[in-house]
Parts: sequence; structure tokens; C-alpha cells
Amino acid sequence: MRIARTFVLCAGIAVPAGLVATAGAAQEGGYRLTQGDRIQVNYTGAIDPVIVQVDIDGEVRLPGIGGVAAADLTIDEVEDAVEATMTEEGLFVDPQVNIFVTEYAPVIVTGDVSGPGRFDFIPGMTVTTALGLAKGTQTTGVSRFEVERARVANEGQLRILNLEIADSIVELARLDAELAGEAIVELDMELRQRIPMPAALDLDVLIANQQQALDNVRGREEELLGIWARIIETAEAQSELFAQRIAVQEESAARLAEDLQNAQDLQERGLQTAQRLLNAEQREAEARSRILELESAQIVAANTIADAERLRTLFLRNRREDALKSRAEALVRLEDTKLRYARELEQRGVLSGGNVEALITAELIDVTFEIFSSRDAAPDRDPVEQTTPLLPGDTLVVTVDASSAVSQ
Repeated sequence: MRIARTFVLCAGIAVPAGLVATAGAAQEGGYRLTQGDRIQVNYTGAIDPVIVQVDIDGEVRLPGIGGVAAADLTIDEVEDAVEATMTEEGLFVDPQVNIFVTEYAPVIVTGDVSGPGRFDFIPGMTVTTALGLAKGTQTTGVSRFEVERARVANEGQLRILNLEIADSIVELARLDAELAGEAIVELDMELRQRIPMPAALDLDVLIANQQQALDNVRGREEELLGIWARIIETAEAQSELFAQRIAVQEESAARLAEDLQNAQDLQERGLQTAQRLLNAEQREAEARSRILELESAQIVAANTIADAERLRTLFLRNRREDALKSRAEALVRLEDTKLRYARELEQRGVLSGGNVEALITAELIDVTFEIFSSRDAAPDRDPVEQTTPLLPGDTLVVTVDASSAVSQ
């Protein structure tokens, strides 16, 4: 929202001649005349000096000579132009012309100033000089209504920032509970005292929101941890069962190995047939194969346990790192919001006073300047500040803007 008004003020003032160099200090190559400048011309054939003004067309009209272009020309260039015109008209063979400024064009000050008008140009004149002549910025340029509106907006911003501070503090309480493994979000008295206006908001709602967030985090954690616990429990039970079966199978394999040895001994003494020995060898080999299968299954169960434990550890570590990162970010937001709140408090103090000049000093209201010139080759003076020089014929527009007091 922009609060700005513009009022016109014009005025002019005569300046003694002989100070052209000072007036032209802001122009490269010397001062150039503009509409409204008054000059005195002494030329061959004139009984008395002629005082003329540069008219709206940028010319000076001399008796017996007519109009001669003068705007945007230096004094020397105008003298040359008059001499050339007199020679071309056949008035004199070698005319002599002398010109000097008797009065500069006035400076016009317009906008949010107390004394708008036209002011005589003063050599060395700046924006500050013009403001002084115009009695300073217009303190009524920003009305009491506008100041009140800015104050109301400031109060609203304070409430918003108070809510942001409270929300950050409750979030910190939730993150602290999460990191500590606690199930309840609690806001102790020390934390409550860090909220500027705790009575201006419903803390129970904020706490309930953060409690819901904590419940969701803990619920997901319990669900995943439960899944991994069941996986580990099942794999451990399987591993134990495999171990028992391996033990039984090893006993059976030991007996079969003993039977095989006996069969081999009988075979060597010719008391055992080859078929019976072959059967004994086959049974012993099958027993060892079943042991290997059970050991492989036991390894798979152990790998399942290791994977589940690794995923559980990784989840818990990442969740803690995420909580710590969120806590650090919440602290940064809190400090930033507290600084903005302090700034708004300063603004409220200024706005409550209702002193517009104090608002300007506190930079709650901006004062901007624009310079308009009728010169074709006006010097570049952007950005316009209070120390910016003015030239004769300039129009200075002053704008008091209270939008920053509303938007900040």
C-alpha cells in the first residue's frame, strides 16, 4: 500500500549577475541559459543596454535584431549568435556584443513541502537549500489517518511475529522431546516467558499441533521398530532351530560314519558285500549334505538379523540427525523472528508518538526527490539526494511516502 501525495509550489528570485560560473558548476563547459533567465545585452547600435528574458521558445528578442536562440547555449555562444545575426542582416560589419546574466530562472519546488512555490535561484543551490526555502517536508503530507493506518498494520505485524515466535518455541519443545525419547510436548515456564505476548494467542492449540506431529513421528518409529524386532525375533528363532537340527544331524552323521568304518573293515576281511558298503557310504554322504544345508539356512537367518539391525540403526541415526537439523533451523528462524519483532517494536514506539518528522528520521517514511529540467542536455543527477545541486529553471518534486511504515 502506497501513501503519497503531490502538491505544486512555484517561486522565483533574482540573483545578482557575475555569478554565472557558480551557477554553471554542475554543467560541463559552463552555464547554459534556460527559459526564464534574464540577461543584459550591450551591442553596437544600442543606445542603452537591453534586458531581456529567455522566452518559452528558448529565444531572446532584441530591438532591431529580432529573435536569437539562447536556450541551452553558453554566454559566449549567445554573444556569437547575436553578432552573427547582426552581420547577416547587414546591420554592422564588425558588431560588438557583451552579455551577462542579471537574474536566473527560478527554481520550482513541488510536492510534500510546507511552503510550495517559486524560489529565486541561489548560486550553489542544492536540494537541501530548496527544502529550506520551502519550509521543509510537509508534515501533513502524511495524515493522522495514514499514520494510524500504519500503526494498525504495525500492530498486526507484531501479532503475526508473536505467533511465529511462539510456534518456533513450541516446535523446539517438540524436537527436544523427540530427541529425549519423551512422549509428551511440554512447555515449561522458562519457554513460555520467551514468548513476547503469550496471552495474545492460544498456546494449547500450538502445543496440540506439535503433539500430533510428535505422535506421528513416534507412531512411525514404533511401527518400523516393531517390524524389525519381529524380523529379528523370527530369524533368531529359526537360527536356534537350525542349530538344534544341526546338532541332531551331526549325531546321526557320526553314527553313520561309524557304520561306514565297520563296513569297510568287514569288506577288507571279505565279510561284507560291495553293495552293503556302497549303501553305508551313501547314507553317510547324505547325512553330511543335510548338515551343510542346515548350516546354509542358519547363515541366511544370521544375515537377515544383521540386515534388520543395520536398517534399525540407520533409521534411528537418521531420525536423530533430522531432528537435530530441524532444531538448528528452528533456532535460526526464532532468532530472525525475534529481530524482526524488535524492529516492529521500535516502529510501534515511533508510530505511537505520531510525530511525522520522527517517522522520517526513523526511516519509517521515505522522502524521495525528482528533478525535472527543461534543458535539452540536462546533466545526469540520479539518484537525487539532499546534496544534489540544482540549476536555474529546475523543478524539484518532493514525495513523502508512508508505504514503508505499513509494509515493513
